[in-house]
Amino acid sequence: MNSTDSSVPLDQIAQPWLKRRSEGRKAYAAFKIYFGLREERSLEAVAKILKKYKSQIGTWSTDHQWVERADAYLDWCTQIWQSKSAKRAPDT
Repeated sequence: MNSTDSSVPLDQIAQPWLKRRSEGRKAYAAFKIYFGLREERSLEAVAKILKKYKSQIGTWSTDHQWVERADAYLDWCTQIWQSKSAKRAPDT
């Protein structure tokens, strides 16, 4: 099983936000921009930054599950934060 291939369900990939083998360099670079936009995240914003058609960005987003991958990263960060917070919390 290829852990960075879009045919593998995201919940079976250790770090789905990393570049997939099937994802070209330009598509992954666009994903990193998409992810980095945080609250301002949108396909329109990525298209404007890269001076590409929104349809191209949309194709990359769909083909490589950008929304789900960005959400997976945020979920992972939340789990780490909660784990560290629980370790620091005093026993009651």
